Amino acid sequence: MKKSALYVCVLLAALSVNAATSIRGDFFGWAAGSDLAVDNSFGSGAYSAITVTGMSGTPTGYKFYSSDGAVEWMGEGTLASANSSIGVADKEGGENLSINASSSKYYTFRIKGYDSWWQRDYVVMETDNAPVGFSSVTDDHSYSGSANITVTITTDATPSSQESIYVRWTTDGFASTSITAASGSGTTYTAIIPPQAAGAAVAYYVFTSTMPSGVIATDPDLCTLRGDSNGGVNYSYTAGSRLRVSIDGGSSWLDADYTTSKAFIDERTSESVGVIVKYTLNGLTASDVELFTNLGRRDLADVDYSSALISADGYADGISPPNGNLITTSDSGAYYTAFAMTDMGNGVYQWSGSVDKCGAYRLTGRYHGSGQSGTTWSWYGDDGKRDHAVVISPTKVHAMTLYELNALTINADSASEAGRSTFADLSNPNNGKFNLNHMNFLQANCLWFQPIHPSSITTRGDSSGYTPGSPYATRDYFAVSKWYGAAGTEASAMTEFTNFVAECDSYDGSVGTVNIILDGVFNHTSWDAKFGQGGVDLGFCSNKDDSIGSSRPGWYSHTNDYGNAATYYNGVYDNDFAVAPDRSDFGKWNDAADLFFGNYAALVVNQADNSPIYNEDDWYDYSGMSNDTKDLWKYFAYYADFWLDKTGHPGNNNGDGSQDDLGIDGLRCDFGQGLPPQFWEYFINHTRSLKWNFIFMAETLDGGIPGYRSNRHFDILNENIVFQFKSMTQTSEFKDAYESRRNSYNGGSILLNLTGHDEEMPFSDAWKTASRHGCNSMIDGLPMMFYGQERGIIPATSTSGGASQGFELFELNFGKYIPHFKQWNKATYWDNPPASSTDMDQWYGRVNWARLNSPALRSMNRYFLSRTAGGDNAKILAAAKYEQPGIGPVAGNDVVLAFALILDDAHTPASDTYDLKEPWGALGLDTEKRYNIRNVASSDASKFVWSAPRSGQDLYDNGIWVSLTADSGGSITDDGTLVQYLRVVEVSGGTVLVLQ
Repeated sequence: MKKSALYVCVLLAALSVNAATSIRGDFFGWAAGSDLAVDNSFGSGAYSAITVTGMSGTPTGYKFYSSDGAVEWMGEGTLASANSSIGVADKEGGENLSINASSSKYYTFRIKGYDSWWQRDYVVMETDNAPVGFSSVTDDHSYSGSANITVTITTDATPSSQESIYVRWTTDGFASTSITAASGSGTTYTAIIPPQAAGAAVAYYVFTSTMPSGVIATDPDLCTLRGDSNGGVNYSYTAGSRLRVSIDGGSSWLDADYTTSKAFIDERTSESVGVIVKYTLNGLTASDVELFTNLGRRDLADVDYSSALISADGYADGISPPNGNLITTSDSGAYYTAFAMTDMGNGVYQWSGSVDKCGAYRLTGRYHGSGQSGTTWSWYGDDGKRDHAVVISPTKVHAMTLYELNALTINADSASEAGRSTFADLSNPNNGKFNLNHMNFLQANCLWFQPIHPSSITTRGDSSGYTPGSPYATRDYFAVSKWYGAAGTEASAMTEFTNFVAECDSYDGSVGTVNIILDGVFNHTSWDAKFGQGGVDLGFCSNKDDSIGSSRPGWYSHTNDYGNAATYYNGVYDNDFAVAPDRSDFGKWNDAADLFFGNYAALVVNQADNSPIYNEDDWYDYSGMSNDTKDLWKYFAYYADFWLDKTGHPGNNNGDGSQDDLGIDGLRCDFGQGLPPQFWEYFINHTRSLKWNFIFMAETLDGGIPGYRSNRHFDILNENIVFQFKSMTQTSEFKDAYESRRNSYNGGSILLNLTGHDEEMPFSDAWKTASRHGCNSMIDGLPMMFYGQERGIIPATSTSGGASQGFELFELNFGKYIPHFKQWNKATYWDNPPASSTDMDQWYGRVNWARLNSPALRSMNRYFLSRTAGGDNAKILAAAKYEQPGIGPVAGNDVVLAFALILDDAHTPASDTYDLKEPWGALGLDTEKRYNIRNVASSDASKFVWSAPRSGQDLYDNGIWVSLTADSGGSITDDGTLVQYLRVVEVSGGTVLVLQ
């Protein structure tokens, strides 16, 4: 016997080690063998394999044994050649088997059968390196734009030259199969599964082999080197119709089933978004393939369309749509209409168009199948698929920094009726507290007011009998509470409010005009709600003081049965109205009655089961929609008409840019996630037909599935990231939070708030709060400040505020002390500033100024930077921001390297050097050019930071070093404290600074 060579045994990856066979040979010294691993994923355990390396010999002898060594299989049958042929080993037959081996190669022995078999087929596969495994296997069956399905395979290493990758697929449970070779390089490969008949169940797995394709076809399981069968259950899909959508010219696609495309345009400059829709009908007999949609048709939301097939019903089609089966491609005047799709061949149909109007839209597809014609259609949604949403938002969403306040409290002289502040106080430029000049100082350009309408005058649900009462129990949606007027009348309050909005629209400070967002509470009303002027204007009542409940009890949900309308109202305490909200997992708002917007997927009907809030079926029961409910939708849609008219907007998009921004500018929709999406879509499009750049923000504090749902129609989500900011302490956590939202909402905008009227300040250290604002201000979304945040207020510890807590009174709400807004209150931070608040408002102003004046910081284009040493600095959030990719810091294109300190309790400074190689191309930088930087969040945003320029080559090779300080003993306005937003500037001439 030959002397044994050094060997290494590598068991086949992902296989069990319940060996049925062992192998012995020159490379094992014959005295001992090594068990083959049984492959249970392929061939039902009939195959065993082992990979060895370090063996050599010409030839090298071996034979197979039973695991107990009692039976052997040798070479009386056909011998196998490595990577060439299948051999046959005979029980107790003839001489040893042999192979010419090289010590540098890997050899995989794979044998078929069991101890009872007389003859067993086997193969030997030789590779230069260890056989590769699989990192991932995916396919595009859910959104493929052709009848072909592309399978994408990622290996865990680059395969040896001998290894080929295959997909084996079947439509009959592997009674018959087909094998397709994959192509690619490195670790990424693709293979095509050709078109299959509609409804065909396709199963497949992937494998590697070194054997010739003709040999593989005779026994694929035996010739498998490595395989991935999805844990033994195989990968699978059902062939059939598919709809996909692209809004970037076909560079990327979304499966249409309950997904959302988000885009931002400026109608003033005639911007538009191109949309491509592909409908694939695999194996189906189809004709008259059409796109069914309201894309770009927001101005038709109030049309009550009629035709030879459709009768008008007296309601806007955005409220009560006609039967879609009756709509034809000729119905160009309808809110929803059909468009013929072009036959592209191979079962693919396509429609291309553009949208130049901001709005909330839907699309689906349909076709005439075999034997169908006229008004009989097969729809994309027939098998449970849902509509695709397209949300086109005004670009100004990205330009807003919000400031939330309660107008009664912010300038109050005392916590009393007499000491309250009014809108006239907000207009006083010399009040020494809040006014538009303060907004200019903070460089915040959007005011979000807590609800300003008259609230409940009953104590039902509010036994404490607070005055002025909860603004979230609205009594009249078409008036301003009398408390907001100095004269104590609704008329004076209306005048003061409209005058203030006009001042915001004409403000000429450097911050520009100031946007106004109202807090709209449409899910519920006070128990004594009245119609208001809107009810009179719409003909629902003759007197604006008429009770809603008395004449329209059907507008409310039935007590304990939120899936039905209430039936009677004899008074605040004598009715069958349900307490808001429909869900019961966090308690009820006993001072508010729930409104009935109809039945829809996310409505909680059974109070013992709150799971419907996560329902994604996306249906609305139009067949059961009563005229009462239709009128309720109409009533709330009129809210925007009324307030736009009252605040000076012309009420139409007349092309005059100077008129676009007049009047109120948006709504934060309280409990927006709790109302049907179909209502919001109508409300949004109705309002945008009057003012195209009106902004809609949804309160959706659950985040997750409810947030995803709201993102399908709203511009901005006020969601649960506010809670995460309290616990996040490291860079990776911030990056994950931002990235998860971007991915979940497909670029939808997020309110980046650290607190709000229902929340406490996040930290007892105002510098830590400020540092998080620095993080948010370098991220796409809408940074927000709560009034007093700029003065350094901290969380309250009791109902009586202290010097650093900012308010005179607090309410214990869900375990948190929040500034009281149900009774008279006073902001105390003006006269009694919190500790460590010196110049904090100026710091906020600089940070907000930087964002307002940097298109790059506001941009969605971002790349999180890594240290030159690799990975993150846990205390520095670092990102490259750029207005447009690949252009560089030239006129009309902003490039900023942004850094923010994630402050800890010890106020520890941090510094590090960051690599620019990976985002280099996106930033548009050039190794042949020279650059300097300006810190746009510093005391002098025009000053160069470096004493001399640096070459692009130096920046590429060595990166950029930053140092962020946090000394609470010094001033927060010292340059480089907490943030550095470094604008890259291309320069010429002068001595080049070279970093050592």
